[in-house]
Amino acid sequence: MSQLETELKMSAIPAAIPHIIQRILTLPHQHTAPKKLTNLYFETADNQIRRWDMGLRIRGVDERYEMTIKTAGKVVAGLHQRPEYNVELEQPKLDLARFPAEIWPENTDLTQLESQLDVLFNTNFYREIWLVDFQDSQIEVVLDKGAVRTHQYELPIEEFELELKKGNVSDVIALATYLGEKGGLRLASRSKAARGYYLAKDKPALSLSVVNLSPSDTTAQQLTKWLSAIQALEEAIFANPTPPTITMPAMLALFSDWCKKQSDLPRSMEQSLNAISPLTFTTATDYYHVLWLNFKLSSMAWLLSIA
Repeated sequence: MSQLETELKMSAIPAAIPHIIQRILTLPHQHTAPKKLTNLYFETADNQIRRWDMGLRIRGVDERYEMTIKTAGKVVAGLHQRPEYNVELEQPKLDLARFPAEIWPENTDLTQLESQLDVLFNTNFYREIWLVDFQDSQIEVVLDKGAVRTHQYELPIEEFELELKKGNVSDVIALATYLGEKGGLRLASRSKAARGYYLAKDKPALSLSVVNLSPSDTTAQQLTKWLSAIQALEEAIFANPTPPTITMPAMLALFSDWCKKQSDLPRSMEQSLNAISPLTFTTATDYYHVLWLNFKLSSMAWLLSIA
C-alpha cells in the first residue's frame, strides 16, 4: 500500500511534555494508550539503501509486524513529505519482493540485495497517539519516548509528530503553533532513521551546505534553501560536541540581509524575524523557545500559501 505521508516532527524538552499534552486534551480527540514499538532498520555494508535515499525497517507492535520502505521525498524545515509503502508480515523477516517492483532502481536484484542486508540500528520507544480534530482537518498527534541505539551509541527520543490524516497541511502548522505556545518544542528535520544512520557511522560531523541561491530562483525557492540551511546548522549544533564554524546569530544576520532585499515577502516574515532578536542561541533552551518555533512555522506557512 502506498501513501504520501505529510508530517511535522518536533523535538520536546521532557519537562514541557505534560503541558503540551494538556493542550492536546483541550481539543476534540480520540486517544490511544501508549504501546511499545520495536523497529529494526536494515542496510547493506556499502549503504546502498541510504544511497538510494530510502529507509527500510521492520516494526513490531504486540507480536504484529510490518515492513516499511520510505522512498525519496522532500523536507522543508521539518515538514516531511515522502512516499511510503507498508506490508504486513507474520514474522520479523524481510521479504522485499512484496513491495511494488517500480519503486526499485532498474535491474535491481532483490534476492541479492536481501542477502546483503543486516540490522544497522534499532529504535525502541513507547508511542502514545491522539487523533485530533483541529480547524478543518484531522491530525494524528504522536508522542514518542525512548531511544535510538547501535552497538556503541544511544540517543534519546523525546518528540511529537503531527501527521495529516485528512484536510489541509496549513492546519498542521497551525496546530504546531498552538501546541508550542508555551515553549518546549523545536522543529526537528532529522528522522529517527537519520539519527540511527548518524550513530552507525560513529557520529561524524554533519556537513553544512552553502546557501546556493540562483538568480533564476523564485523568492519562495530561495527561502526554502535558507530554511533548509538554518535547520541543517541547528541539527549540526545539537549533534556535535564541537560547534560548527558558523554560529546561528551569524547565519541569521545573513538571512536578515537577504530578507530585506525581497520586496515580495510578507511583513509578517520581517516581524517574526525581528521577534527572535533577543535570543542569543548560546544555550539549548533558545532553540526550544516559542519565538524560534514561530519564526520557522510562519515561514513555512507562507511557502504553503503560495504553493
